[in-house]
Amino acid sequence: MAKKSFSLLMAFRYLNPIRTNVSVISMISLLGVAAGVMVLVVSLSVMNGFERLLKDIVLTSRPHIYLEHRSLSDAAVPPITEDIWSRSIEELEKLDFIDSVSPRIGDFVGLQIGEHISPRQMIGVDTNNQDELKKLQNNLIEKQGGDAYALEQGDKALISSKLQDETGLQVGSTVLIHSSSNIKKIIPEYERLDEPSLNEIQEENIAHIISSLSDPQQWVISDQGEEASADFIRGIANDFVLFFIEYEGLRPAEDRVLESIFAEFKTKISIDEETDRILYPLGTKAQLIEKFKLLQDLDKDEMDSAALRELKEIILPKEVVIVGVLQTNNFASISDIYIPFGVAQDLVDLDGGIQGLSVSVSDHSQVNLYKEELLSNRDLKIGKDREAYSRDFSLEWAAITWTENSAELFKIMEMQKFMMVFVLSFIVLVAVFSIAAVMFTVAIQKKQEIGVMKALGATPMQIINVFAYQGIFVGFLGAALGLGVGLLIVLNISTLQQFIREQLHYNPFPQSLYGTETMPTHIIPMEFTVVGVGALLLCTLASLLPAWSASRTDAARSLRNL
Repeated sequence: MAKKSFSLLMAFRYLNPIRTNVSVISMISLLGVAAGVMVLVVSLSVMNGFERLLKDIVLTSRPHIYLEHRSLSDAAVPPITEDIWSRSIEELEKLDFIDSVSPRIGDFVGLQIGEHISPRQMIGVDTNNQDELKKLQNNLIEKQGGDAYALEQGDKALISSKLQDETGLQVGSTVLIHSSSNIKKIIPEYERLDEPSLNEIQEENIAHIISSLSDPQQWVISDQGEEASADFIRGIANDFVLFFIEYEGLRPAEDRVLESIFAEFKTKISIDEETDRILYPLGTKAQLIEKFKLLQDLDKDEMDSAALRELKEIILPKEVVIVGVLQTNNFASISDIYIPFGVAQDLVDLDGGIQGLSVSVSDHSQVNLYKEELLSNRDLKIGKDREAYSRDFSLEWAAITWTENSAELFKIMEMQKFMMVFVLSFIVLVAVFSIAAVMFTVAIQKKQEIGVMKALGATPMQIINVFAYQGIFVGFLGAALGLGVGLLIVLNISTLQQFIREQLHYNPFPQSLYGTETMPTHIIPMEFTVVGVGALLLCTLASLLPAWSASRTDAARSLRNL
């Protein structure tokens, strides 16, 4: 106990700032450690808050797990019907870790504001899912008012704050939404305006078919019906009708006539395999001739006008009222506009179908684990990505988690956080080197005193402890002071930000860039502990080399200089 008291007594004596200038430098080094620790914990808390803000924004727009139906990327697969996706929702909601499942539709639309139309990303919100509405409500900008639950009324919309900044839209504004699927239908019709009609391209062929059908030698009429050669029928039905039904350049009117002709050919009564002749009901010949003549007489201009008139109802825009503004920023963008699911279905024109399912789980941080459980359930027919169902046709869905969708964003955030900690750590390292320099200086200045102590019986370990205790004391006080001041700053950062904004007329955290007026913070106790303990260890280690050097002092040589 006496040995420890001796080392502590000498350590405090050397640290007393009244006695020597070196001790004053030790106190300055202590403040350096405190400043480094303070800057580190404040920066980490701000970065953690910013990361959490980005997660909140991302999870507003993206489901925890998105199940994409293969029809979205495979044109040969028809959209999933309501009865099928309703059953899929029921099966998914039986799983313990799933909170809710809702249908999802997203597409690019044309947003008309005044005379200007700009492409924007749209999401359909399932207004029957209260969890979805609550999530949107929590992300609304409070000072602008708004109510996400108003989407239940239909013909309402929420917009992102980024869209508001670009367009000036406010809560209560009215906008028109044009469907991009309408454009996909309109463009082919306009492209066909300059294309010749089928009867212009096949004028001679159609006339020849009418002539062949009118030839009495091709038909045998009896009480049972009208009989013709199978080769003759196939030559017309397969080589002409079927060929042009699959022709993409057909106008709607031409397609309808060809479909009706093919339906007439399918009205056969029987086929005599021995004679290879087909028996049709009485009147079939006349019907076929009449329909081919109708095809022959179709007017190109009238067909184009009729096709454009048929599109009139489809291209009418949807008028919606803005009922809220969602928080976003330049780092984590969300969709531009959110509308009720039924309105989105009309715009995308899926006829009751959907593009995928939004799955909300009990813990969004465990989505990768939950995804593995979904993949292991073969009855759900879910693949791990889009390539999975392209290789395995038994799969119907591709599972995509919010972390996979936002992997690049949070990888950048992680890298920025690492680089920030790496750079700011040099503040602490500079203070640590200062402590080491002070300890070496003390060891040199107190060389004679160390010789006296050793001559009086002090052991090398006691001498080492004298300097080690100094490093521990400086490190402990510096870390404690830095953590305390850092915590105080983090807890009052909004007040400090307001002071800087009002007194210095400078806003270090503009809403236009970060999407919020208040700098976000989030305290993680473990990080505070690691920074404090790390500073203490570094300061202790910095004092060990000077302490070891002092313990090797030759007492006799030091005393000869007295």
